[in-house]
This record gives sequence, structure tokens and C-alpha cells, in this order.
Amino acid sequence: MTLYGEPEVWLEQFPLREPKSIECDHLGLRYTGEVIRADRWSSSWGAPLEGDTFFRIILLRQRRAEFSPDIRDSRIAVCLPGAGLSRQHSRLTGELATTRETRAVYLSQRDTQADLIRRTLQRRQQELEEELLAEESIRYSDGRVLTMSTESTGPDHENSPAAFFTGLDPASWFCRIAGWLLTRAYPTLPINHDALPRTVTKDDAPSLHRAIFQQAGGPTAILEQLGPGLGLSLPGDPRAYDPSQSPVFGLIRKRIASEPVPAKWPALFGYLTRDVGLTGPLATLFLLLYLHREKPDLELRLSPSHRLALVGGPPLAGTRLGGDLVPLLRWDDAFGGQDNSVWAISIGPVTEPDWNDALPHLSTLSPGLAPVSVEQELQPQEQTLVRRLDALAAELAQTQELIALLERAQELRGQMGYPINTPVDTHVDTDAVTPVASAQGGGALTASLGRLSQISGRDFRSIYQSVRSAYTDYRLLEEDLSLLHQLSLLGRSAEDILKAQEYLESASVPPDLYPALSVDSQVLREALTPANLVHVRGRTWGALEQEVSRFKTDFAGAYRIHHEDLQQALPAFQRDRELARRKLAAVELLNSLPELGEPAGAGLHDSLSQLEEAPPSCTVSKAQLDLETVPWCSSCRLNLETSLPSSALARLLPAIDGALDAKNGQLSNMLVERILHGQADGRLDDFLKIVQASDLSALATTLNQEMLDFIRRLLA
Repeated sequence: MTLYGEPEVWLEQFPLREPKSIECDHLGLRYTGEVIRADRWSSSWGAPLEGDTFFRIILLRQRRAEFSPDIRDSRIAVCLPGAGLSRQHSRLTGELATTRETRAVYLSQRDTQADLIRRTLQRRQQELEEELLAEESIRYSDGRVLTMSTESTGPDHENSPAAFFTGLDPASWFCRIAGWLLTRAYPTLPINHDALPRTVTKDDAPSLHRAIFQQAGGPTAILEQLGPGLGLSLPGDPRAYDPSQSPVFGLIRKRIASEPVPAKWPALFGYLTRDVGLTGPLATLFLLLYLHREKPDLELRLSPSHRLALVGGPPLAGTRLGGDLVPLLRWDDAFGGQDNSVWAISIGPVTEPDWNDALPHLSTLSPGLAPVSVEQELQPQEQTLVRRLDALAAELAQTQELIALLERAQELRGQMGYPINTPVDTHVDTDAVTPVASAQGGGALTASLGRLSQISGRDFRSIYQSVRSAYTDYRLLEEDLSLLHQLSLLGRSAEDILKAQEYLESASVPPDLYPALSVDSQVLREALTPANLVHVRGRTWGALEQEVSRFKTDFAGAYRIHHEDLQQALPAFQRDRELARRKLAAVELLNSLPELGEPAGAGLHDSLSQLEEAPPSCTVSKAQLDLETVPWCSSCRLNLETSLPSSALARLLPAIDGALDAKNGQLSNMLVERILHGQADGRLDDFLKIVQASDLSALATTLNQEMLDFIRRLLA
């Protein structure tokens, strides 16, 4: 605790002659500035502001006659108090110093009386500080505020000191002055602050950079939140990076066009901050985004002492940065700082690269390449690069052969009646799906191989130029090379992949009976399409091979149970079907007798005919089934979709029995009537005839044409 006779806010937050940073919000942006309290003026305080310092407020404790400071920036304000100090002020400062000293004496004492004295002294200290701040408020309200303009604000000015120094909180005084300075310097900004849901701070620029280029740790919601207001995305699609309507990009383009070539980076940065009003980190972000997007390509010349690095990689060895590297650029603490010239020099048209400048691209093609100094010989590394490029060309040719093989195999199976692999998506129309070209990722695969095929050259510069011509985004080169490596690995397993594809396409799985197994089948079939097999984010063949093996195990278990259940149910089904056929034949024979009335069982013959034929009987046991190479029993070729129409037959049998019973009833009634009237054949006893005539159910299995002729004669 200090013993000076000033309010605590002065001693701790704004000590004499120490610049203290404060922040002020203006039109959606948070600006940083500084406050300096002093007894005397220093000429250095009037110099133009630099870097991310957007305002400076100097509070002089004493007023001098004919004081005229040299202020060279409109964002600097010098606050002068009114003339003289009151006797009241001297008394208050003396009593405050004494009160602090007395409180310090009682700090170490721990008794009731000491606690009471400390609390009393603390209340008195607060009262004295408030009285002193009130005195300060009056003094500066009666003073003047000087700026770079010839006019200064006095008590009668529209923005008088009294409006700034109202209240007892110095932080509020300085925020009002800072807001006044920023409003005069930047009445408008090239952003839509009304579309910003909150103030944009210095920490938002690196977060936006990571989010726009989808770097690890980038907050996904920040572009949607701040993009439309800053002009980095469109209101209709705020999540997608699109600066096509950014006013800042237009300002940068005009400024570069008006500058000598190449344009000096510090001058551009100063223009965006000092003149336009963007904060330092935002200005750097917009310049990097412009470098990435602008066509024809531009390059940023770097200072030899720069510390830039790519995400997850070593520091950049060269002294230039192309727009294609911006998406992988790691945000540096120097961005938006006081002196941007420590890392960036100029921005302009692309120039011929040195080895170190091209190294990020070249080392991606040929890992192991290293920076060289002027004295070092780069020819050995250049020869290594050329050999690696030749190996990539051979690898690319083999890859294209593999893709053609997989596509031809898939087309051939389609011609043979197998279903073509299609994406598992209920919203996709699969009626006209062709092989790989229409599968998910097929277009991306073609584009990746096409880009790689454009890389050529016999020296590092021609190779670099071909890479830059083929890849506007450096990240795609890494992805394409990873994809090519996957394809090379797949070439060694092409036969196994084709067998797995054939097995999955032949293993029919009804989704209503085996939903989980059906989903597994569809997912694996889609994963085994050429496009997905080589997709950089897809599963490797090694992982898929294990999943195919698990599918075969699950499929075999379901198939064995299905095979056994169906073979066990087959005899009863065949017996019931034969019985139904014979009963229906009896009905049709009886329907041919006009004496028995209208025919019965209309349509039953068609219904019975429409029942699927039962599969053949199979003697292969569950344990003998070999389902590793083909998904069916080699004896009966049963599949999981094959089922016995037992339910349909069970519903049909009562209808056939009903029709037969109706005809039997009609025949029985006629025979009984004949016997009762003595018109029957005398070879049998009348009673026996009645009994036999009343139970004709045996006709269902014995009725034939000869029996039918006998009945016809009997009824005649």
C-alpha cells in the first residue's frame, strides 16, 4: 500500500508518466489506446500513433500559460486543468496521506479496537478520495482539451470538458474522450456494424482466420456470427466464407493500384489502420485474405527475420508467401502489432522463386528436402526431387490402371444383373446411377488425379510453377498425394477387393428380416466403391477387410439358421401344398357336374398357382455349410430372401376346404334323397348307402375321372 496523498485510482491504475492501456468500443470494433498522467509535457507524446494504438490521452496535472503542444495526430488529446489549486485540495491530499499512514500502522494488529479503527480510517479514506476526485472533476471541467486542430474545446465548446469529466470515475472520463476522438477520426467504417451481434475484439481476427480455413481449433460459429457484419460472408449464407462484397477488399485493391509496384506492406497496413480505422489484427486478416483470393496471384515479400510457419510444420525458410499458403499459415503474434515491418515488406506480382521460397511445395512432393544457403549446392537435392517426380508419375499410371480395373469389374457385374453400388441415402435417386463416375466422391477422385498429372518439370523452378498452376490451394496438394499413396496400397489388394465386392453384391439381405445386417451390407458396399476406397478421409482397405470379415461371420450365422429352419419346415409345407392341390382338383371335378349347382372355389386355382415354388430339399447340414467364398449353399443355392409361403398356404387351405365341403354337401344331399326315395342301386343295403352317402370327405383324395363317371350315372 502506497502512502501518497492521491486517490487510489491514480496511484494504482494511472500512475504518473506511465502509459496505461485502455479500450473503447466504436461502431462495432474495440480499439486500444493509452492514457498518460504527467506534470510536464513530453514532445514524444505528440508523435503520430503507430500500430494498434488508436488514441492517446494526456492528462497534465498543472496548467502553464501560453502552452501550445506539438500534436501531430488527430487521435491525441491533451487535457489541461483549470488555473490554480484550491487550499481545499492541499488539505485533502495531506489528510489522505496521513490517513493511509495511520491505517498501515493498524494493519498488523488483531483486536477489536484495532478493527474498529481500521474500518473508521477506511471509511475516511474513501470519503477523502471521493472529495479529491470531485475536486479533479471540477478542475478539468474548467480546463481545456487540446487536439491537433487549431481549435480546442473549452467550457463553452459543444464538446466541453465538463461533458467529459462528469462523475467520480476517471475510467469513464477517458472512455468519453476516447469515443469523441474515434468519432472524429472515423465517422464511418467499411463494415456493417448494425449486423454485428457483439463488439469485434483483437482476439477475433485469429479465430476468424482459423475458422475460414478450417484449421484445428477454429471456432465454427464465429464466421456465421461476425462474417456478414465484417463483409466476410453473405447474409443469406453466413457460414460460408465469401468476401465478394467486402468493401475492405475494394479499398485494398484501389490502394495497391495507386502505390508503386510492389506496394509496401507497412504503408498498406498503416492505411487500413490509421486512415480507414480497422484495428491492427483485422487489417492483417483482411490483407492476408486478399492475398489468398486476389487474381492474378500476388506474393508477400517477408523480412529475413520473420518467424512465420505453417500449421503443424517448420518455420518458412524463404522470404515470400504466396496466396495458396495462407490457408495453412499459422497466426503469428506479430500480426497486427506495433511494427509490421519486422515480418512483412511488400505485396506485389509473383516473382521467380528461390529454392527456399519453393521449399514448402517441393518438400511436400519429396519429403526430406532442406533449406540451402547461398553457398550451398542445391543440385543434389534438385536431382532427388526429379527422381521423386518420376516415381510419382509411375505411381500415378499404376493408380489409373487400378481405377480402370475396379470400374470395369463393377460395370461387368452390373451387366450380369448384380446391383451397382450406390450411396446409402434415402434422398438420392438411384434409378440411373452409373459406376464410379456417379458414386460419392467420384468427381473429386477424377479431379485429384487430374491435378497430380499436371505436375512436371526437370528442375525445381519448372516443377514449382507446374504445382502452382495446378493448385490454387496448397492444402489440396497434400490431400491428393495422400490419396495417391492410398491408391498404391490398394493396388496390392485389388484381387481381394474385387472378391469382397462380389461377395457383398451376391449376399442378398432382406432389410425387413435382418435390418442391422442389411445396413452393414449397404455401408460396406458403398465403402468399397473405388471413389470411397481412395478418399483421403475414407477408411483404409485394411480396416474395411476386417469389417468385411465380421460381416461374413454375421451373415453366415444368419444364413445357417435360415437354411436349417427352411429345410425343417419344407416337408410339412410340401405335404400341405400337395393336399391342397388334390383337394382343389376334387373341387374342380365336382364343379363339372351340373347337377351339383353353381361351381365353388372361384379363383382358388390361380391363387394356388401363384404360390412360389418351394426350394429343393437339401441334405447339407449346418456345420457343413462353407460360406467363406460364396454367400450360399453350393447344393441348393438358397439365399436369405428365399422363404416358404406357408402363411399364404395356411390362408388358402380353409377356402379350398370350404369349397370342397360345399360340393360334398350338395352331393350328399342328392344321394340321401335318392336313397330315401328308393331310387338308389340295390347292391348295397339302404342303411349302408345312407351312412356312406352322408360322409363323402374321402372324395378329396380318391376322386378321379372314373369315380366321377360313376357318380354321374348314379345321379342320372
